[in-house]
Amino acid sequence: MPNLVLDDRHPAIQYSPFQWGQAGSQFEYNFTNTWTSSLGATAKIRFSGTDIGAYGTIGPKYSGQDPISLYTLDNNSPTTYHGKAEANSQYRILFFQSPALRSGIHELTVTNAAEGVVFFLDYFLVNSLDTTASLSSSHQQSKTVDLATLAVTQDTSSTGVTGSVHSAIKGIRRTALVGGLTGLFVIAFVMLGCFLNTPRRRRLVGKNHTYCGPGSGNGHEIDRALLHATHLSLTSQTNHPKAVALCQPPVYPRQKRVNPPDYASPISQVGIPDIRDSTASLHQIFGHRFNGMQAAISLAYLRDIGNQDG
Repeated sequence: MPNLVLDDRHPAIQYSPFQWGQAGSQFEYNFTNTWTSSLGATAKIRFSGTDIGAYGTIGPKYSGQDPISLYTLDNNSPTTYHGKAEANSQYRILFFQSPALRSGIHELTVTNAAEGVVFFLDYFLVNSLDTTASLSSSHQQSKTVDLATLAVTQDTSSTGVTGSVHSAIKGIRRTALVGGLTGLFVIAFVMLGCFLNTPRRRRLVGKNHTYCGPGSGNGHEIDRALLHATHLSLTSQTNHPKAVALCQPPVYPRQKRVNPPDYASPISQVGIPDIRDSTASLHQIFGHRFNGMQAAISLAYLRDIGNQDG
């Protein structure tokens, strides 16, 4: 009776969607394996034969806990397999071997029973009356995962590689570095845009506003206008006036000039010209004053004579 080897990538195997990944090493069949760390993830295979065996890989001891898997054949009670992790990875380990079966179509379901522990499935070995296995009508769905993302480290004896924690760390560091450089580039681009836009904004403010000049007393108004200049449109000036007065001096009503009344000297009213009278000449002023002094002297002389006679 021929033995039929069904690799983990065989289309007769149905994996539960979005719970399995693919990897491999040179010590595994066809250099491939299909792995999962999801609790309850299943792999089903329908075959025609008298017995079947399931083989897989056990990761090194420092990669995590021991793998645990369940094997259910034709809806019978499941058989539990407890793997024993060692210092190095173990390849092509028999996880399950069925008893002798009657000839016909059978179904084996493999279930991962350990959460967070990586379970590796390598291949199935079927004793079959036919040379081909029965294919399932359902389409195979699985996800491909690079070895660098597996939480399994290469063993120290170089017996094979099922994953690399160091590669995963390097990938994370590489991603963080790229993200940091991208953020710095964006910040530099924004700062450059602000630097180039500042002279343009100042030219726009100087063009659309009237400066009051020194001594206007409205320097604070200019500062506030510059702070609010960002509200102006840099692409279109049709919605704004061509000139905006930043500071306007107070406008007072113009008063009509009133000329002072003509000055009338009280002395000029009695015939004696006053020096404040702009129309009086020097000759007239001194002439009148001389006559007044002469009259005063004459009056004093007459009084003195009168006193002597009396």
